[in-house]
Amino acid sequence: MNKVILENNCFKWYGKLRKECLIAKAVFDERFGLGMLLAEIVAQVKLWLRKKVFNPQAILKEMDLSGGINYVGINILRSVETKGKR
Repeated sequence: MNKVILENNCFKWYGKLRKECLIAKAVFDERFGLGMLLAEIVAQVKLWLRKKVFNPQAILKEMDLSGGINYVGINILRSVETKGKR
């Protein structure tokens, strides 16, 4: 897939965000891999999200630093999810 993206002339004019969007849409399309790969792709995405975004250590650390669970908890989870970038 990398070779196709790098060598295909129609992709060279696209920006990074547009390329990412097109690739994500293609991978999550039910026709990709004749429909056999979608379940495994979703499973891998869920695993990645659990490890990288919603890991328990980061959530507990942010909750501890904020003083526990309260209505601010939603903002804490958002900060963990985006790693403070938003």
